[in-house]
Amino acid sequence: EGAGDDWKALEAGLWAGEAVLVLGDGSAARNDLAGRLESAGALVRRCMSWDDLCQHAQEPDIWDCAALACPMSLAPDMLARLPETLPVLVFGAQARGLSGRVAMCPGPLDRPDLLEDLLDLKHKAALAALQASG
Repeated sequence: EGAGDDWKALEAGLWAGEAVLVLGDGSAARNDLAGRLESAGALVRRCMSWDDLCQHAQEPDIWDCAALACPMSLAPDMLARLPETLPVLVFGAQARGLSGRVAMCPGPLDRPDLLEDLLDLKHKAALAALQASG
């Protein structure tokens, strides 16, 4: 009892200064992830579709990463629509042949250490994206 308040306090400001595109398979998944990121200080754009996310991602100087909370099949041709330097964090997707800029995120969206793990994965994916782009 009370442990939830402890991890929420630790999350505050954890994502400050980060701008994230969020896509979910429905408003609940999208809003749950977006809400957690916002409460941790991130600027969040809730995307309503893959096309919506791809359109906003074309402004690479604004967005630090894309977070996908959807059990979709993610293929390399889909990633080709996103800037090469945009890290992609994925929950519950089937992925094949994807680059190092894509990080698969384990566990449910409501686990206490999720945002800390996500930030670590985002940094690793960003480094891989920079290395791949030269």
